[in-house]
Amino acid sequence: MISRALFISLIFLFSNLEAQFSNLIIGSDNMEQFLLTVDGEPINQASQTQVRVDGLAPGLHKLIIQVVQKNGFTIMVKSNVFLEAGSEFYYNLKKNNRNEYVLRLYNMVPIAYNPPVNNFGTPPPNQIIPQPNIPTGNNNTVINPQININIGGNQNTTPQGNPVLNNPNPNPLPGYNGPIGCPYPISDAAFNEIKQTIQRNNFESTKLSVAKQVIGTNCLLSKDVKEIMDLFSFESSKLEFAKFAYGYTYDIGNYFIVNQAFNFESSISELDSFIRSRR
Repeated sequence: MISRALFISLIFLFSNLEAQFSNLIIGSDNMEQFLLTVDGEPINQASQTQVRVDGLAPGLHKLIIQVVQKNGFTIMVKSNVFLEAGSEFYYNLKKNNRNEYVLRLYNMVPIAYNPPVNNFGTPPPNQIIPQPNIPTGNNNTVINPQININIGGNQNTTPQGNPVLNNPNPNPLPGYNGPIGCPYPISDAAFNEIKQTIQRNNFESTKLSVAKQVIGTNCLLSKDVKEIMDLFSFESSKLEFAKFAYGYTYDIGNYFIVNQAFNFESSISELDSFIRSRR
């Protein structure tokens, strides 16, 4: 008979192992079928409308999505996503106002952990098992011991339109009641990783390009946008990034904070005109 102390130790061991990984789920907004490549590794051999990748290492991942058109041609979409340990990230593949395919984060939930069962086939007493309401597929394909791909072709769980968020995370800005521009901001740890990724580039143009790629699939706070703007040397780069990041900022009611990064009043006026045109 296994001792209670050993049993509890095993629970914590498996829980910690689970928390070291991240899951990624991508679904097309209008049921377009696509092929997904993560960090150079093809995921699904046949095009699907929803692809799930389990067991990814936390951090930055490079994605290539080939969207299959009705005429048989494909459109390639390149994007970066930043995943945090112990969480599942849900992305919509959709078209923006310029008719371009983009990835949009719409939900993030903790990875459900199912503890070992005892001799009676039931969980141990007083053990809470999280049961988030999250979409799953029907077919599993394992390509290596740490990455599990769950592919669903034409499922009713494919995210469409504006899905209802199932986000158990605490309020990221207690007391803030202003307008919200994106679902939920990344953690401070994730932001610091993103900031370091941008800083590794020496050329201003490359730094700006990387910043847009990374931010394009994440959600920031206004103060985060200001910190990234401080990484740029040229006023034009600061202004271009401030305009771009507005659509990926949680507390857009606080966006006046980014004005502190500008050196000229004309930049503040131009950004203000841009924001008013978006409302």
